[in-house]
Amino acid sequence: MSVSISGENNLMKVSAGGNDGSNDSDKNKVRWAFKVASDTPEVNLSFSVTTGPDADEAPEWSVALLDATGFELWSNYRSKSEISLDIPGSSPKELVLEVICPTGARYGDTVVTEVTASSNGQSDSMSFEAIAQQSIMILKTQIDQ
Repeated sequence: MSVSISGENNLMKVSAGGNDGSNDSDKNKVRWAFKVASDTPEVNLSFSVTTGPDADEAPEWSVALLDATGFELWSNYRSKSEISLDIPGSSPKELVLEVICPTGARYGDTVVTEVTASSNGQSDSMSFEAIAQQSIMILKTQIDQ
């Protein structure tokens, strides 16, 4: 084992339309906890963020990598698509990938983030996907019909 990524990467649903002004700001946010392990004390992480189904028209999702304490290590608003990560000791580094659905996202919009860890010529990767779901249902009724 030179480098490995492990954890949950199931498809997550997030409320479309961003924050609706309520105090519950977690409706438009999803998180995945995962671990990176390596035989070496340093690992390079690279990120690829793809939006869909129409990438040209889709609003930009916020994607961030956090450490176990909640400190931001990387976000897609930075110019670099990779970081160097220190892994002290023999235990894996615990990380959290956080995705925030933007205001203006439509039902069915998606974001896929692929995280690739590499060290000593070997690499491992994991993909994380979030999909926007309906946050408001509009119902029209008519009396006497």
